[in-house]
Amino acid sequence: LTKIGRAGYLKGFREGVKENLLEGLQLAQECKDRKTEALAHNYLGLFLRRFASPQEALKHFESAYAIYQEMNHLPGMANTLLNMGIAYAHLGNMEKDMEVNQKALQIAEDTGDLYVIASATQNIGVILMDMQGKAREALPYLKKGWEIHQAMGALLPQVIDLRNLGECYMLLGEIGQAHRSLQESLKLAREIHSPFHILDTQHSISELYLYSGLFAEAENLLKQIWKESQTPG
Repeated sequence: LTKIGRAGYLKGFREGVKENLLEGLQLAQECKDRKTEALAHNYLGLFLRRFASPQEALKHFESAYAIYQEMNHLPGMANTLLNMGIAYAHLGNMEKDMEVNQKALQIAEDTGDLYVIASATQNIGVILMDMQGKAREALPYLKKGWEIHQAMGALLPQVIDLRNLGECYMLLGEIGQAHRSLQESLKLAREIHSPFHILDTQHSISELYLYSGLFAEAENLLKQIWKESQTPG
């Protein structure tokens, strides 16, 4: 039931997902299957964070983390900390968001988990850039996350990483670098056929045009974004 609920969540379903996860959690607790219990808590947290309450989600993430900690399951601890970070971000608690990402990064570096290292470094970079206004300090984190995802061949994370890099370069006034990063992000977004990320990156490019005083180019791109956003699918 837990895995059925997980599959439903990953497919973007809402109906029946929470019920399957709750029932799976109860059964796991009854038979003392701690690993499945932690999995159920994590996906209940992900579901609640996405569709209901980040505050309620945190309770499940904390329960999952406690189980993984008890088991000394370091990958589970690191991934759960990443989940916590997004919940804290939704709640506007950037101090806790930074804290759990730094903790996840430390665990991942000890275990050599490249996925978590890349995700945590990107998250830390974004927090430094967006919430603390420290673009220069953010840049090495953003670069490191992108380079790891690039080595892994992970295309969607690279789309996001390159967009973050482009926005960081823009804040630093490095317009040429910003333009190259954003154009590469847009190219990858088109390659993987992701309308959401195509539009998101185009918005960042329009901001770069405005920042550079290219008002006609910004206006034309924004009109294009509006037209594309109205296209079904």
